[in-house]
Amino acid sequence: MKRTFFAVDIRPDERLTAIIQDIRSHLTGEKVKWVTVDLMHLTLKFLGDTPEDTIRQIIDAVDPAVRKIPVMNLHLSALGLFKNLRNPRVIWIGIKPCPPLEQAVHTLDSSYLFWLFCRSG
Repeated sequence: MKRTFFAVDIRPDERLTAIIQDIRSHLTGEKVKWVTVDLMHLTLKFLGDTPEDTIRQIIDAVDPAVRKIPVMNLHLSALGLFKNLRNPRVIWIGIKPCPPLEQAVHTLDSSYLFWLFCRSG
């Protein structure tokens, strides 16, 4: 089983890079595992633990929808973390509503749900 999710890559601009550096500078003494910029992503849907033999099927099912998702600019809206201030597990950055992204998530959801429906018989 693998923890599986749908996500899009994020290429941070100068502003986001500066925010990340500022956060890092405030947490220098903390035990934080930072991800590299190439691993930054926006999670669209969390699938949870997924049997490895079905991952390729899921990818094939949603690939046509994913290929239609356009490149878009996202605007930051919030900053937060999972767990708590004393022991942050994940630092997240929220985004403002973005209709093209909302449509992309809807299309992705529909493709995934259709695959689940067909698979169940």
